Amino acid sequence: MRCAGWSKSPSATDIADVRLIPIADLLNGTNRPSLTRQIASYVLDRDVRDRVRDRVLHALGPDTRVVVGHSLGSVAAYEALCALQHQVSVFITLGSPLGFRRAIFDRLTSHDWPGELGRWVNVADRKDPVAMRRRLRPLFGDGTQVEDLVVNNGPQPHAMRSYLKADAVRSVISQAMARRHMEDQGE
Repeated sequence: MRCAGWSKSPSATDIADVRLIPIADLLNGTNRPSLTRQIASYVLDRDVRDRVRDRVLHALGPDTRVVVGHSLGSVAAYEALCALQHQVSVFITLGSPLGFRRAIFDRLTSHDWPGELGRWVNVADRKDPVAMRRRLRPLFGDGTQVEDLVVNNGPQPHAMRSYLKADAVRSVISQAMARRHMEDQGE
């Protein structure tokens, strides 16, 4: 198996804890509603929001080291991380709408730094319409903790695949996986 954008095939250890949580499926059965509808369902319907957060929380076991949230998934992941009771090394947000003041940010249950989070890297493309507020650093925690990176995803600025191919994202994930490998080896 090869991961899009990675220079080598990942080992079984690298992918053992990968869990994909399709947020759109949680919001509206198997239909894929538009992003606007997904956001409206998530932020306006408390039951939907709680179900999505609980599903994400359930997927984040004590062995989870890296959480990657794309688009609305970054919002659900952020809220789940705020409720999480164990350490996560790195949270990576890709094309995140977390900075939309009225639609998302003002409706979040918290603006705090997720309690057990080690590092948060926010990645946004200059032309990504969903990540219009590219700098999340001043909005969360003490205003200095989020690392904001800007990438150029080419003709598909919001595509998750484009973000995952970006050198900056690959580097953050590689560093986190290397750190995990060292921890597992007791180094």
